[in-house]
Amino acid sequence: MQASKMKKLYYIAPVDSIFGEVRSEAIKIWNQYDNHEAHIEHLKEMQNIKDNMMYILAEFDEENQEILFNRMSDETQIAISDRVKSVNSTDIITKYYQHIIL
Repeated sequence: MQASKMKKLYYIAPVDSIFGEVRSEAIKIWNQYDNHEAHIEHLKEMQNIKDNMMYILAEFDEENQEILFNRMSDETQIAISDRVKSVNSTDIITKYYQHIIL
């Protein structure tokens, strides 16, 4: 894929099945914590537009990002990994996102 197209991938919504998988698993993780009912309702209402899938992932700390990522199908892991790579230099990926890059 050309570099100019890759830079935009982060901001492009994935297919609905991938978004649904990320949202569903994120809700399961948030349900483990107290006092997040309003946030969970917000996630349930969130639409698959632009970078909402990546927004869901970014709301978690590194540990929960890794838990979420490891629960995903191979297809979804690749979709997330490609999006992170599309907006980050190799140095930043190595330092901050290595736990969710294939």
